[in-house]
Amino acid sequence: MNPLANMFSMNPKQIAQGLIKKIGTSNPVVNELSRLASSGDSKGIENLARNYFKEQGMDFDEEYKKFMSSIKM
Repeated sequence: MNPLANMFSMNPKQIAQGLIKKIGTSNPVVNELSRLASSGDSKGIENLARNYFKEQGMDFDEEYKKFMSSIKM
């Protein structure tokens, strides 16, 4: 089976969890993201993302707006 076909048969949560597992568990941020995703804690995921963007000197809301605009949603 084509790997892309398999990817499109999964929902976004399954895709994200699969990618996280492939990255490995050596990164504590990835571990926390995996834990939050597994428990369905969308607010925790948002807080993690906001903190990450803040640490990078970026504005989460502005970047999210750009992202959503780029995918036309």
